[in-house]
Amino acid sequence: MGNDSLTLFIIVFATFVLCWFSPLKYRSWILIFSCWILLSILNSYALLLFGSIAFINFITTKYLRLNPFFRNTLIVFNILTLVFIKLLTQLSSSFSFLGDLGSFLFPVGFSIFIFHQISFIIDLSRLDLMQEIELSEYLLYSFFIGNFLTGPVAKFTTFHSQENNRLIFKTSNLTAAVTLIIVGLFKKMVIADNIAPMTRLLFDSEVSSKQNLLFPFLLNKYEIFANFSGFSDIALGVAYIFGIRLPINFNQPFATTSIKEFWRRWHISLVSWINEYVFYPMITSPFSILGVQVITAITFLIFALWHKLSWNHLCYGLIQFLLIFAATKWERIPTMITFKTEWSKKIIRPLKWLWFYVILISIPGLLFRSDSLSHFIKILINLTHMPLKSSFFVFVQYRFQWFVLLFSIPLVEIAQSLITFERFMSFLLVRSIFSRTLMLLSAVLLIALLCNNAINTDFIYAKY
Repeated sequence: MGNDSLTLFIIVFATFVLCWFSPLKYRSWILIFSCWILLSILNSYALLLFGSIAFINFITTKYLRLNPFFRNTLIVFNILTLVFIKLLTQLSSSFSFLGDLGSFLFPVGFSIFIFHQISFIIDLSRLDLMQEIELSEYLLYSFFIGNFLTGPVAKFTTFHSQENNRLIFKTSNLTAAVTLIIVGLFKKMVIADNIAPMTRLLFDSEVSSKQNLLFPFLLNKYEIFANFSGFSDIALGVAYIFGIRLPINFNQPFATTSIKEFWRRWHISLVSWINEYVFYPMITSPFSILGVQVITAITFLIFALWHKLSWNHLCYGLIQFLLIFAATKWERIPTMITFKTEWSKKIIRPLKWLWFYVILISIPGLLFRSDSLSHFIKILINLTHMPLKSSFFVFVQYRFQWFVLLFSIPLVEIAQSLITFERFMSFLLVRSIFSRTLMLLSAVLLIALLCNNAINTDFIYAKY
């Protein structure tokens, strides 16, 4: 999966071995130093940036007791730092002579790091935990490699509640860790990497105007899901190794036909974070005079603009709010008629799902991933010109990818709908070590057979 992934694997394995043979009281610091080593390898500037912010936050919270003035000032400082560096990064990307300066200025994991800092500051002020917090716990929460690079976003109170179970190695945790990592690799390497060559055609202006790209359009949102969900599962697995439980990020988002339910299942940790630290505080503050709908709109705009400060992301946030607003006011949209017979229900159910996936999910998903509004409009125009002669161009050219996807996507969706991860782990743990090893190795072999060796996609959300 790339040099960075190999580096991560080596550091995680070495850290696990060192922690295994070290007394419990030293394990946190071993893990923290390992996280710093990884961060310095990826971007030495990032270690300096993150370390400076962490130093300011911890010293301020520790010695100024976080009265309301200092708390609010510290929150504003963290937010402005994130906004300033994002703006600086986008400005640098506008000038080609600056090269990769943007990725240097805005290192991977910076947004998650800032979200963790804000959660730390607010949770401490709410629960008065400062006397209980050790420096090692704060640093581990801020820099843990499991979710530092790809998420999910964890609240400090949740992390703090696990202090008695962290860095205690159990066979059940290691089995769960390996299982989650394999599931994540399957989603990323088998599904996302096999979709990627087709969706790249969608965003290639020279190709998209000449070919029928209906299939890439429909697969675009699922690629984002498979890539992001895959990396999230790997992060959960790495956390399990060290006895840390991170929140799940996805829960079958395409198994619903409700846009409201979709947002309860998609990027769960970030949506939960925004509800906890943006939406609910506004609802219970003087801002409540604006009304629930206006505050919901502001929340979605913040959510969208956090990804990128651009017009198409602003429109994306506005569209999501309008869809939620419509669903709240008219729960029976798009089927306004009640279908009582079983025959009519069987017909309307797939039509309702197609409406949901194509209109409510795929088109906004295309807007989200486009470089600009004009780019999005151009792709939509190209989609309306579908030459019949090239209707199956993508299908024929990428027939191996289609064979893999027609097997792997239903496998993932059906498996998740039939059995929860907890139930699967219960089934796995009662088997012998030999049986467990055989099943997991079989899964690894399946990944090796079906993965796309010709392409290795990066974490799609890394640029956010």
